Amino acid sequence: MKVLGPLTGLKSYERLEKPGGTNGRSRAGSTTGTSRGDSVQLSNEGRLFSSALREAQAAPEVRRAKVNAIKAQVESGEYVPDSRKTAQKLVEEDLDQII
Repeated sequence: MKVLGPLTGLKSYERLEKPGGTNGRSRAGSTTGTSRGDSVQLSNEGRLFSSALREAQAAPEVRRAKVNAIKAQVESGEYVPDSRKTAQKLVEEDLDQII
């Protein structure tokens, strides 16, 4: 199983700037010499994603040894997750988002 990083899907949204910063757009229609810049309005979902992205980028590196140990347990069939602990953590995280 291949696990991709959290930022893998964002590569398609990166904006490529052309030299001069015009991004291929012409200013021929501008009569005042000043241009109105583009604007972006994020939805609540977009703001949440942006916040999650910042948190993911600030997070420390994954402990590779622990990941490999759990992976080996899963593959051998020995890994038994604690469903109560998992549910508790999910509820705690949801409450943290609300509060």
